[in-house]
Amino acid sequence: IIVKHDDYGYCFFVYSNGVSLAVPENFEFPSCFLFDAWRHWMIGFPDHKFQTKEYEILDAPIRPLKDATLKTLPQSLKKKFKDGWKPILQFMCSCVEELIDQTPVGERDVEFLTNTYNTAIGALKIRVPALFENEKWQTWRVATWSRKIREERSKKKIDGDASDTEEVE
Repeated sequence: IIVKHDDYGYCFFVYSNGVSLAVPENFEFPSCFLFDAWRHWMIGFPDHKFQTKEYEILDAPIRPLKDATLKTLPQSLKKKFKDGWKPILQFMCSCVEELIDQTPVGERDVEFLTNTYNTAIGALKIRVPALFENEKWQTWRVATWSRKIREERSKKKIDGDASDTEEVE
């Protein structure tokens, strides 16, 4: 494996077969609350480290997950990304798209993350109020949010919802 940095300081991982991935093959998406998932979606894993076969520890920041595609993920992560992360986070992005487009990744600080998250949650409360009828919504993990938004999609078309056309290979 060769770890290469792009112009923004994020890594891509090039394997001996020539395949370039956004994350290392052994990477696992964390089970986390929605705000933490939002942070990873917006800024990635800037502090990620990678251990080489020679046991050398390298800085290997992972780009924002919103920029990942199924083609840039290891096979083992495609379903979890498509079903457990992408539905809710892509929906939230659609609520604050202009703010995201106007703010370079390097300027996405805690204030930006908090403001965009709160704005997206506010829009979500308006567009899909049924999700907030359950008092436990604040304790849901990202995969639960994604399952709930998929369930709402299957019941009706949600205003402002970006459709997911990428297929798991």
